[in-house]
Amino acid sequence: MGRKVITKATVNEMLEAGQREYQLTDSDIVTALGKEYAQERGLRLIPAGSAPAAAAASTAAAQAGAEATAAEIRSRIVEALGYEPEGLDGAIRRGLQ
Repeated sequence: MGRKVITKATVNEMLEAGQREYQLTDSDIVTALGKEYAQERGLRLIPAGSAPAAAAASTAAAQAGAEATAAEIRSRIVEALGYEPEGLDGAIRRGLQ
């Protein structure tokens, strides 16, 4: 893959396309004006090797959702049986994987 030069015009194209973040690669070059323009306009340029914020937020949301689902399943099983079976939490975790 070739180098990509991120200029003011490139940033403008990204913004017009609705982008709010751009994951840089090791070979990308960002001009000083491109960087300044991106900051002014709210386009986040993410350095190579960094996880995008959206991905991190998505992972956190998925984890929270899985925990809520596990809690709901656990609650319903205990309610239906009238007691908590041994190893219930482990069985639920395995079932959700």
